[in-house]
Amino acid sequence: MFEVSINHKMKTSTHIIIAVGGYLPSPKVEKIVITDQDEEFLEEDWESFDEYEDYLLREAVAEYNQRFASAICLTEAQFEAIKEEQL
Repeated sequence: MFEVSINHKMKTSTHIIIAVGGYLPSPKVEKIVITDQDEEFLEEDWESFDEYEDYLLREAVAEYNQRFASAICLTEAQFEAIKEEQL
C-alpha cells in the first residue's frame, strides 16, 4: 500500500478597508482575512483564488459606497507602511 502526501500551503491574504464620510458616524477601519479554506471559496465555482479575493474586496468596498462613504482597500503591508510614516 502506498501513502500519498500532498502538502498544500494555504493561501491567505489580509486587507484593511478604511472608510470615511457619507452616512458613517465616524471613520471605520475593517480588517478582512481571506483564505482558500473559506466556505464560500470551497463551495462556489471560482476560476482562481485571485478572482474570489477580488470579488470579496469589491463587495466590502461597495457596502461603504452604498452609504455614500469614500473607501480604500489596502494590503496589510501597505497599511503597516502608512502607519510607520511620520506626519
